[in-house]
Amino acid sequence: MATSLPQRDTLVTAVAAGIVGAIVLDAFFLIVPFAHAPVPQPVAFYTFAATVLAGPSAAGAPWAVPLGAAAHLALGVAWAAGYLQLARSQPQLLRRPWISGLAFGLIVGFVMIGALVLAGKYAPSTTQAFDREIVGYIVFFGLPVALVAARL
Repeated sequence: MATSLPQRDTLVTAVAAGIVGAIVLDAFFLIVPFAHAPVPQPVAFYTFAATVLAGPSAAGAPWAVPLGAAAHLALGVAWAAGYLQLARSQPQLLRRPWISGLAFGLIVGFVMIGALVLAGKYAPSTTQAFDREIVGYIVFFGLPVALVAARL
């Protein structure tokens, strides 16, 4: 069965918004320091993401960094698809992207941190590290996803 045009447009928008959000979020995490929250090296950052998915065998493996980067992009697209699915029944999400994007980022941040806690992989070194993650998800993921989704 062929995909209808609105569904195809939603898929394209989800991919675009998710990739933009993931790239902006990763750039924030890898470039912007917070007090008492060190900036991780890219290899360590993406290797950690791979170990969450594949377990400790990913540490030091040559495929860990590409797997971690691909996982971040895939999660970004999945979250953006969820946002757009919700926007189908709540169109105000697309009419007010600044507010809805900030709220969406807060939800994503707490869910992602909760998933890491449940996986036994979350141990922020300081309160500032936690703050940095929440700010990252709110401003540098939720907002770009909402703005790109509203624009497309």
